[in-house]
Order: sequence, then structure tokens, then C-alpha cells
Amino acid sequence: MEQDAASQTKDPKSKQESDPRPKPKLQIVATRGSITDVKAPVVAIGGYKGIAPAGALKSLDDALQQWITRAGDHGMIGGDLGEVFFVPVMHKEIAASSVLLAGMGEYGKFNYHDLCYLAMNMCYAVSALKLDSFASVLIGSGEGNLEIEEAVKGLLSGFCDALHHVDPKERVKGFRLVEYDKDRYAKIVSILKQLISKEIIENIDITLTEETVRARKGKRVVVPATSRQRTPSAFVNRITIERAQKGYSFSALTNSAVVPVREVNVRPFFTEGIAAELKEGTSAESHERFGLLLHKYIFPEDFERMLDDGKSLTLIVDKDTAALPWEMACYGTKRSRTYFGTDLRLTRQFRTMLSGAPGIAPPINKSLRILVIADPASDPDLRLDGAHREGQEVVKILQEHQERLRNQIDIEIVSRIGPDECNPVKILELVLNYTWDIVHYSGHGIFNEDEPNDSGWVFSHKVTLSASEIFRARQVPRLVFSNACFSAALNGGTELPAEETNRKLAGLAEAFFERGVQNYIGTGWAVDDAAAVQFAQVFYQRAMNGELLGDALAEARQTIFDSGSTWGAYQHYGQSNARIVEES
Repeated sequence: MEQDAASQTKDPKSKQESDPRPKPKLQIVATRGSITDVKAPVVAIGGYKGIAPAGALKSLDDALQQWITRAGDHGMIGGDLGEVFFVPVMHKEIAASSVLLAGMGEYGKFNYHDLCYLAMNMCYAVSALKLDSFASVLIGSGEGNLEIEEAVKGLLSGFCDALHHVDPKERVKGFRLVEYDKDRYAKIVSILKQLISKEIIENIDITLTEETVRARKGKRVVVPATSRQRTPSAFVNRITIERAQKGYSFSALTNSAVVPVREVNVRPFFTEGIAAELKEGTSAESHERFGLLLHKYIFPEDFERMLDDGKSLTLIVDKDTAALPWEMACYGTKRSRTYFGTDLRLTRQFRTMLSGAPGIAPPINKSLRILVIADPASDPDLRLDGAHREGQEVVKILQEHQERLRNQIDIEIVSRIGPDECNPVKILELVLNYTWDIVHYSGHGIFNEDEPNDSGWVFSHKVTLSASEIFRARQVPRLVFSNACFSAALNGGTELPAEETNRKLAGLAEAFFERGVQNYIGTGWAVDDAAAVQFAQVFYQRAMNGELLGDALAEARQTIFDSGSTWGAYQHYGQSNARIVEES
């Protein structure tokens, strides 16, 4: 075996010379212009899993009236590495006849070999449709990704490798590589010429021509109002933080770059201690000290520059990294201290949110149906006076907005406060038989790590309404606001540490997301009753004025910033750019 392998290495042309089959031919056209103006049977473009369209993909999405965004929101398309989806162009919104969406997997992990694999799948997909040509942008070559030379070689290597494995009658014969930027285009052409002249791509007869396409005249797509409402108002920076062998791994996606994975070594003793200090601290000075420590001890130093552009921040977390109170992390000088929760409008997401099947939430319109459930548990040791008062105060707050907005929004409020009004069977009937925009819950919560589907809201020691029961039909509210207390009464009388209560909140939130809920607000630990009411008052006032959830939450946190650690307990899992009513 070793001798055979050596002989093949020494004489790489022997197989080629003895192969009677003609080499596949490929005409490459280096095309300068917009991908939306290229006339081809198919234009291919890559996208990361769970990430809103950006760059060239956003140009296509805008031209297609946000179809790609909406399809992603409804779980109709995915983004796992190598997945491909064809989108027909029905009304000539772009010059091409269809779009091929190519999944790049999770950002920060895409490499040369992934590109080769993705290019192979693209070629197989186009060949299966018996199309003789298609066009593509240079996938994977954005800032922080592959170098242009590496991306060109990877795209062609995977594509040409697939040509050898398809029926000769179905082989693609023409390929347009499209680039809009003048300098990048010149570099791509130069690299292509080198690859062809040096025969780096073997066993393919490649020819190269160049062209420039002009912007199409005449047809201008007007985006409907419903599509405009669905378009995010601004890009959201994303940082993924996951448990690694000796600490945490970080990767990032900003508006202009992808930052590959890197690891930071940390010890649980210190992360648990920092979380405890932030939860138990009563002064702004204490929160500032340990918020700085949380950032300096865990965050890679060069990640700070990604946070300084004023954009919202979303953290993608797992069950371990969700346990830390990231909302209270801060950085910067004494005069310009920046907090994740108040200044960066921090929102959290789970990896499961990137691919989970979404529920069916009511459309944003001129009506709003709200269900308030508070202090439902009947057992004396589970009664929560603070939850009871919160429920009453939230209803008053909502009624004030109901009166204030009566000429703008039709608001319906249904409340069930106290065990006498919270028969679990009747609550289940309310939730399942009616459509709600918002469900506000205040009471005990439980997370069962062994049986996550049994996690939910506590109505007695023997009765829990789980997320799977509450939203069994996938008819879900736009927002679940759940001030669920993980108290010692449900934990054998033992008070839980900060990291553990945060972890339970994350688990409960994830259980709701498994049912399709897209926005979930919860508390990582027991909160001050008065501050909780004030938080709810500011949040609902802002949100019901049509503000983004991220902005409404940041303002509510800021309002109670000096009232102990309650402001840092509120965690939002979902979309910071979401709204519960139309912008006023």
C-alpha cells in the first residue's frame, strides 16, 4: 500500500494521461456589478444560521420584499452548513430567475474546508436541475472570514470537484463570479488568472472572461408596509459565549466583520463569586466594581472595540454561560462607563433559537390582548404577597395605557390574580382557547433539569403548568413577561446561589422557546417588589408606544438602576428589534 501511494505521488499525471475521458470544461465569467442585476438561471449566496440578511444577501432580500427574512422567521429555511434552498423569482424583482441560499453554519466557525463542501453542494443542486450555468458572489470572503485568495480557491475547488461526480450530461458549463467593489473585483480577476495559468485547479479545462453589468432600468420594487415593519431598524452585534474545556469560547459577528472562535481560561470559583457579588450588592459603586470585573476577567480584550459602535448587543449563550448576569457587565472609563444592560440594550438568545420552529404569534396591528396571571399558588407556603401586588399594579398600568391609547389601539386586558381566580384548568382553557399578544406572569417558577418539558409555572406543590401545556398548539403570544421566582420553598428550604437561579431562568426561558415563543422576559433572582412595579411601569409605557423591546427594557433598567440589584435581574431572551405594537 505504501509503495502504491508513493508511486502515485511521484507521478501525478499518470492517472490523468491514462484516463480516456475528456476533462470537464468550465467557462468562468468574472462579473463586476450588483448580484441583483446579473441575469442568470440561478444566483447563489451564502448566509449564516439564524442571522438576519446582511451585505449582498440583504440586497437580494430587499429586492424580494424581505421574503428571505420572513421565511427565516417562520422556520421555512435553515442555515446549517451545506443546506441549500431555492427561492423562485416570480415577478422579475431581480435579473436572475431564482436564488440559491447556501447555509454557512454558525458564524465564527466557517473555514476553507467548509467552503469547499458548500461549493460542492451548490454545484450538485444546480446540476440536478439540469441548468448549464449559474452565478455566485464570493462566499465567505467578508472581513474576518477567509482571505480573498483562499475564498476564490475554496469556491472553485469544491465546485470543480463536484463536476467530476455528476452525470456529464448534467454538468454546469458556465459560472459567473460576481463582485461589486472595484478593488476586490480586480484582485479576484488577478487570482483567477493565476489559478488558471498554474493549473492549480486540476483536471478541469477552465477559460476566463470578464464583464461589467449595469444597473437595471425601469423596474423599482416598492416594499409593502407589512414587509417594512418586519425589517430590523438596525444591525445587532452578536457575540457567542459557550462553555469550553477550561473556560469559555467566544466568537462574534458585527456589521462589518466575523471574529473567529477564541477561548478564555476562567475558573468557576471566580465566575460564581462575581455573580454572587453582583446579585447581593446594594450600591451602584459595588455593581460598578464587579461589573468591571465580570467584563475584564471573562471578555477577550479585543472584543471591547466591537461594542463601541453604539449598536445593540445580542449574546448567544448555552446553559452554562447563561448563568452569569451579563446585563451588569460594564467597561470604559469612569466618565463614560458603558453597561451591557442599559447602554448596549443587551438581549440574549439560545443556540436552539437559531433553528427552532417558531410559533404563530398574532400580527402587529391595532389591537392588543393581554393576559395577567399573578400569585396563583394555593398552598400557604407558596403565597407571594409581592407577586399579588405586582399583578394588581400591572393591571392598573395597562388600564392607564388602555385609556390613553383608546383612539389608537384596541386593548383588552384579562386578569387572574390570587389562587381563587387561578384554577389551573381554567387558566389552561384561557391560554389555549384564545389568542394573546402578551402574557404577564408573576409567581413561582420551576425548572426541571431532568425533564425540561415539565418546567413551567407553579400553581401548587402538585400542579405545574408547563410550557408545553401552556402553548401546546404553537399559538403563542408575541411576548411572555415572566417574573417567576425560584424560591427556597420549592428547593427544600435551601436558598439558591446567583448562578443557579440564572441557570434555572435560562432553562425555563428555553422551554418556552421550544414552544415557539420569540420574546421572553424573566428575572434571574428575587427582585425588590417596589422596583419590580416601577420597572413594569416604564417598560410597558415605552413598549406600548411602539418602541423596540431592547430600548424599552434599557430605559426600564436605567429607571431602577439605583434600587439595588433588581435592574440587573431582568433578562430578555429574544429579539431586541421586536415590537409589540406598531411604532407611533
